Amino acid sequence: MNTTGFVECDDRNVAGTSLRPIHYLGNKSRYLDAIEHAIDSVAPRSATACDLFAGTAVVTRRLALRRDVISADVQAYSSVLARALTTPRAFTSQEVDQILGIAADWLDAARPSTQELIDHEEQAEARAHADPGALAELIEAGSFVLNSSRSPALESAKRRAQRYLDPEGAALTWSYGGTYFSFRQALELDAVRHALRATSGEAPSTTATAALLGVASDVVSTVGNHFAQPVRPRRTDGTLKHGWVASVLRSRRLSVFHGFAERLAEYSRLSPATHECITTTSDYRDTLARFGPEIGVVYADPPYTRDHYSRFYHVLETMVLDDDPGVASAQGSSAPSRGLYREQRHQSPFSIRSQVRP
Repeated sequence: MNTTGFVECDDRNVAGTSLRPIHYLGNKSRYLDAIEHAIDSVAPRSATACDLFAGTAVVTRRLALRRDVISADVQAYSSVLARALTTPRAFTSQEVDQILGIAADWLDAARPSTQELIDHEEQAEARAHADPGALAELIEAGSFVLNSSRSPALESAKRRAQRYLDPEGAALTWSYGGTYFSFRQALELDAVRHALRATSGEAPSTTATAALLGVASDVVSTVGNHFAQPVRPRRTDGTLKHGWVASVLRSRRLSVFHGFAERLAEYSRLSPATHECITTTSDYRDTLARFGPEIGVVYADPPYTRDHYSRFYHVLETMVLDDDPGVASAQGSSAPSRGLYREQRHQSPFSIRSQVRP
């Protein structure tokens, strides 16, 4: 087996050949030419390549246009992205309308219980430039798993919404509403998740799921569009910072329904890969043990900092696993982690100094 490096090169975003599925740290879209050239220099096109830490699977897609690929990552969302990028499904306008129609019906059914919450949020957003305190409170204590709000109005609205919503059927609203997304956006994300289950059964289309992951990555109101932690609206002394309101409001005005339809359209314009792509959700050691004889060349781009990638994309993992994620406690505390991380979250040995071999 061989591993390869890469050098910087220009991005080629040719229509029908490439798509950035989510916002991602260390995204390799700009280096695809160099990566492909390096792999071609050590293995013939007849050899199967293994994208061992696939992440967004943009490398997987590029390689699958020329050779068979095994796309591996320990995170489940990566396999969804790999399948969507290599075998995209084109949804008709009628199918999109059906999905969004079912989602709208779900929102209508939830409205009597959630309207108080939406009204409170809209009022906080409307006065945020003059008085950002209420919006800051939503970010800091909006999640249903938190009970630290100093606002009786917010707590009342949350209690009423909880009469209808539950942490599995509405996981994004329950755990991440107010913090990473506006409550309106979180409800819309949960509504589309419900619609995908209703139209596809136990196995929603990977293309539709990937499109929804992309929307969540687009609308999240954080620096860098990831999920490592919500915005910090206050200084350590409790006073409000300046400069965060405009960007948060800009993100929270984005429509999930509109973004979902746009993402589906992007995938429909994506040409399928011409070679086989096998996806696996597994640790890199298990992948190599399982597929070793079939692999002709390995492209390995493991984590290289102390920050675990699962910390940045745990919300996307919850969307793919479609479960009640729970919330892990902060280190050395019984309080919920500030990032509202999943209780079960992968910890990579590549990001733990004591486990890294020189």
